Amino acid sequence: NSPAEGSQTKFGNAAITGGYLQLTPEANSQQGTLVVSNPNAYNSGQLKTEFDLYMGGGAGPADGFSVSYADDIPATPSGNENGLGSKLQIRFRTYSGAGGTCAQAISVWYGGTQIGSCYGANSTWRNAWVHVTISVNSSNQISLTVGANNYLITTALPAGYGTADKSTWKWAFSARTGGADDNHWIDNLAITDYGQFEYSADGSSWQNTTSFTKTAGTYSIYMRNKAN
Repeated sequence: NSPAEGSQTKFGNAAITGGYLQLTPEANSQQGTLVVSNPNAYNSGQLKTEFDLYMGGGAGPADGFSVSYADDIPATPSGNENGLGSKLQIRFRTYSGAGGTCAQAISVWYGGTQIGSCYGANSTWRNAWVHVTISVNSSNQISLTVGANNYLITTALPAGYGTADKSTWKWAFSARTGGADDNHWIDNLAITDYGQFEYSADGSSWQNTTSFTKTAGTYSIYMRNKAN
């Protein structure tokens, strides 16, 4: 489901401008974060999050952007290209002087452990709008597409992801600049949670799929949230 307005909170320099969400302008020492909460308490492991991303225009560039999905996003987050919370993080880092792994590349992390490699030199996804798709399937495998590049394809997440209760998890979209800068913008954000409903052909026996084996006849089909 696309995030409802009431489930979104902006922090720092984050603001709607020009029809898109500006996390930081092209200026030094800026930071901004959008947090999307989970008002329906969906325990969502199978999901797809997609949006359009623009990073560029700055002198530097710096410092980057991140997407996080976790139960411990800070209550008042500060912009951070290295992610927020301690669970799933997708980092888009751009500053050449940054230390650590994947200083000018995309990387995926869970619980502080990197998944896969460093992907896509920042020249391939800066200074143009690119569509980003993050998806996790029912087998807890993550895929990441940025523009025309498939950087991760059904790569297993750690076992802790599948067993975690995600009913209080939130999404955070965050960016920061320092002594060098960039614009960090997102648009057309859509978050889809799968597997939240169960189905019945008699109102008493429930299943996860919409396929039923019945004798020929007319039936009413029931649907309910799994939390019921």
